[in-house]
Amino acid sequence: DIGYVRVVTFRAGTAAEVREHLERLQQRGVHKLMLDLRGCAVGEASEAVDTTRWLLEKGLITYLEGQRFPRQEFKADPSRAFWRGPVTVLIDTSTAGAAEIVAAALLEYHRAEVIGEASYGVGSVQKLIPLDDGSALILSVAKYYTPAGRAIQDTGVEPSIVVEAARDLDAEAEFAPLERPPLESDPVVQKALEVLRAKSLAPAA
Repeated sequence: DIGYVRVVTFRAGTAAEVREHLERLQQRGVHKLMLDLRGCAVGEASEAVDTTRWLLEKGLITYLEGQRFPRQEFKADPSRAFWRGPVTVLIDTSTAGAAEIVAAALLEYHRAEVIGEASYGVGSVQKLIPLDDGSALILSVAKYYTPAGRAIQDTGVEPSIVVEAARDLDAEAEFAPLERPPLESDPVVQKALEVLRAKSLAPAA
């Protein structure tokens, strides 16, 4: 009764792809989810927000704000939330950017246990300013914030359950294909399984 989905990057179309996997899991009678965001370091914030909407019924997911950048809020949509079973999110030191938006929102609303190691901390909008000599200056003009008001760029995401990754795993063994997690050799997955097995199927508050 535990499903596994790994997101490698939040490229265009990722949110829709994640939904397809979640729907397939539900059709098979699976109601508990392990969302693996380890090593996910690139992607679009909009895809992360939409992915979070599948799992979170209400509340602020993230907001974007800068000194001269008006605040933009991204909220959950009750009509789009359809996965109501227990969730764990796996992160590590290579989890960054869009993936941190997902992990932080689910963590701060107590929608999921976030398991692993503190994430990298990347979450800003940058502006490219060309210079006369052909070079360019890149300025961060706004930052993404967690629902509680923490700048992801400054703090990253601290897991609710800290588990160190197995450093002796090679890149191919560390991450299995979608819906097929590594087991015996992966302490983070083992902890997530332990947490999910202890969870009831009562809908999240």
